[in-house]
Formats: sequence, C-alpha cells, structure tokens
Amino acid sequence: MLYSLDETSEAFLQQLKVVESDFGAITDLSAPSALPHWSIGALIGHITISLNLSKLSNASQPKKHQTQISFREWMRRTSEFSNEINLMTQGYAKKRSDLDITDQFVEGTQEARQFLEMVDDSAKIVLPAWDVWLSIEDFLLGRVVELTCHGIDLSRSIGRSTRPAPAAASLVAKLLDADFGSTRPDGLDDDVLWICASTGRDSHEDNRLPLFQ
Repeated sequence: MLYSLDETSEAFLQQLKVVESDFGAITDLSAPSALPHWSIGALIGHITISLNLSKLSNASQPKKHQTQISFREWMRRTSEFSNEINLMTQGYAKKRSDLDITDQFVEGTQEARQFLEMVDDSAKIVLPAWDVWLSIEDFLLGRVVELTCHGIDLSRSIGRSTRPAPAAASLVAKLLDADFGSTRPDGLDDDVLWICASTGRDSHEDNRLPLFQ
C-alpha cells in the first residue's frame, strides 16, 4: 500500500470534479480526441469504465491460495493488455448513442461517489484473471492515475487548458518520480508537465523519456 484510503479517495474525488467540468464543455462526442484512433466519445467511455468502482470491485473475499499483488505489478500486468483495452474502448463507443454515453458517464460519477462513501480499508479487490488480490487503497490509486491522465487527454481534446486537481497530480507525479529514480529533467518541476512528458503526452529532449506510452 503506497497511500492511505483517505488520500486516494480525496485525490480521486477532486479529480472527478475536474473531469466533470470538462465533460460539461463537450460539444461533439464524435470528434477526434487527443488520443490516436479514439473519438471523444470513446475517451469518455473509457473514463466511465474506470469510474465503475463498485462493479470493478464486486468480488468475493480472497481465497486462501490467492496472494496480494502490489500496485506496480498490477500496473505492469495491465499494460500488457493495452490492445485489448483499446478494442474494448472503441467497441464501447460504437455500441452506444451519444445520449447513452452521456447518461452512463453521469451514472458512473454518482456510483463512484456512493461507493467511496461506503467502502473502508478492509476491502480487498480480487483479480480473477490472475488469481490474486489488491488492496482497496492500491485499487483506488490506479483509478486516480486513470482519471488524471485521461482528464488531461479530455481537456486537450476539447481545447481547454484545465489542469488536474493538485492532489491527484501530486500522487501521480510521485509515482512517476519513483519509477524514474532520479531528479526530474530540466523544465519538468511542475507536476503536470512531468506527467505529460513521462507518459508520452508531450515530447522532451531527455532520451530517458517517456517512461510509459
């Protein structure tokens, strides 16, 4: 566990408000997003999927043979399924009308808030595909990463200069600091600039970047 449930919950809720603000400014869900091959509707669909906290975590308590997985190992394994995630995201948008995408995003935000009001740090998230479990704190931290990075994508997609919530950007930036293992390159002291450069959203002259794409 890298952060407490209170820390991850607060960062998630703050960033959710930022994303909701940009969502309200969308005029065309069929327009291209800042991400290759994704429409803005597909991006919203992807965000909505990650908002379904209660559905994602609706699993039984771990069985005796199931062991705990770390946050970073979970992220590493998830990255191996990028092609499948891409296809799922595009399929989500193609199967739904603009009204469906809008309604389901709003429902997702409501369900996420309700989930966080009820959950406590005893919760464990079973990942059946790998027969392991994850702490609720690490699970929610992963949602903060998703919501922060794709919140940046959404802002860029609709031509707004919205910045992620400071609490969320700080958590994500610190995770990237740990992965980088060195002082940030010149010009990247700002957490948002660091997130964008290290995840390939912006280019940087340092050949150690991006860390992820």
